[in-house]
Amino acid sequence: RYNRHLDREKARAMTIEQVLSEVPVSDRPVWEAAFGGFAAAWNAAWQHVKMFQCREIPEMFRDLTMSLDCTVSFCLPCEQDEGICPLALVQHLATEHNAMVFSVDERMLMSSRQEHHAQTRSRLVSSRHLTAAHTIRYDLEDELIPFFEKQCMTQSGYDFGKAEARLIDHHLLRVPAIDLEMRVFTYSHEQHLRGGLAPLKAKIVQAELPIEIQEAIVRELGSPTRASAILEMLETVVSFITATGGSFVATLDTSVRDLSLSLYIKNVLLMEEGVELGRVITTNVQLKHLECLWNVLTDMCVIDPMAGVSMRYKDALAPDDAAALHAYLGKLNESEKNDLVGVMKSYITQQVRNQPQH
Repeated sequence: RYNRHLDREKARAMTIEQVLSEVPVSDRPVWEAAFGGFAAAWNAAWQHVKMFQCREIPEMFRDLTMSLDCTVSFCLPCEQDEGICPLALVQHLATEHNAMVFSVDERMLMSSRQEHHAQTRSRLVSSRHLTAAHTIRYDLEDELIPFFEKQCMTQSGYDFGKAEARLIDHHLLRVPAIDLEMRVFTYSHEQHLRGGLAPLKAKIVQAELPIEIQEAIVRELGSPTRASAILEMLETVVSFITATGGSFVATLDTSVRDLSLSLYIKNVLLMEEGVELGRVITTNVQLKHLECLWNVLTDMCVIDPMAGVSMRYKDALAPDDAAALHAYLGKLNESEKNDLVGVMKSYITQQVRNQPQH
């Protein structure tokens, strides 16, 4: 809903309560339940989270209690500023989960039930496919404590072996380990591939789509939501192309330039089911048009494409320089002006952006 549509400053000003109030009434219970689970996990575990990868959690974030009054920026995972908090929390929870799973594996392999466990040993499941059935679930008050009181208390003391066997057999034995794969949030005005599109242009020489095709794409897609979904797909395409051949292949064969984008997605990436590209993109866009398509889609998603450009590059031109620029532009035909604007816009938005603060 908000990916690529919400800028960082607005996310830092908007509270969770305001976000929930914008959700349609029919969908609100699902959103409220999701946030309730996230807040409960945060408030139970955040005090134990000290690091994200090799970075310490900043002191200013360590005592935060998650509530409806918190800003939504603390719930949107990204790799800088407060966005590292939800990433660090999920990483911590996955690590604790896997530690328990591996402890059960070790315990079973050292016990007399080793052969049986070899057949039921926990598998690995991607976090993208994780459901409640893959988690450790138990009812402490109504299930575990009554069982322990009735079945594990003996005249000679407490039967820890029986309690352990109950926990393993009923709650832990078939729980899989988690392979953590998290999508990060992309703020509007920050929608650019790492390293920009330069690696793509090194592999495949890019060309502009005709203006009428660009306008037809905008008309057909019609909304930032569809444009955003295709942009995500485009990121995958560009990443695969730039990785093709590694450092041994500087430029791909010229025949690759003319390969249809839709056929590349279907036949090379083997992604038959996915984002609907639309008739105009499917019919007209080839791999040599990826940069142009990227710019068209970005313009649809971002109100001001220059918003992320550092203020040091936004000083007004001196009157003489402005007059000279106007005189030069007056000598260009419309096609030459479009080419110049495209080149300058690509350079400015990719090379002179604000640098992330770490």
